[in-house]
Amino acid sequence: MPAHRDAISLVGMKHSELGAIAHNIADSLASGQGFLIGHFPTEIFAEVAQSAESHMSIDFLTGQITGAQPSDSLRKAIALYVEATPAFFEKHGASISDVRKVIARYHVTRLENRFSVIVEDACGRRSSAEYGGMPGKRLKTIDELGRIRPKVARCPSEKPPD
Repeated sequence: MPAHRDAISLVGMKHSELGAIAHNIADSLASGQGFLIGHFPTEIFAEVAQSAESHMSIDFLTGQITGAQPSDSLRKAIALYVEATPAFFEKHGASISDVRKVIARYHVTRLENRFSVIVEDACGRRSSAEYGGMPGKRLKTIDELGRIRPKVARCPSEKPPD
C-alpha cells in the first residue's frame, strides 16, 4: 500500500476535506452572521480595518488571537467558535484529533475583504489557501502558461504572513 494511503488512514480524512471544513468555520466568522454559533453578528473586517495592525489571526483550536485586538463582543464570538469547532468537525465526519492547527488570518485590502486559512493535519501536512469577497471564494491567479489556477497562500509556516 502506498505511503500516502497509510497517512490518510491514520488521519481518517483527506487533507483537502479538513481544509474545506476549516474554510467553512473561517467563512462563518467572516460573513458577520455567525450562524455556526447561533446568530451572533460580528464585524471582524471593520475591526481589522480600524486597527493599526491591519490583520487579525485566530487559532480556532486554542483561541489564540494575534494582530488586531478584538472588541469584547468579537472576543466572545471567537470563544464560541473555538468551543463549537470540535463538534463542527464531527458533524462533517472528521475528528478534532485529525487536525493540529486551524488558523485564519483576516485582512482588508482596498478592493475587498480577504482571509487565509492554514490547516495542519495530524500527520504534519500543512496547506494554506486565500479567499476573498462574501462569501469567501478561493482567489485565482494566472500561472506562467496563462492558465487560471487557485491562488496558493505562501504561508505554510507556523505564523501567517503579514
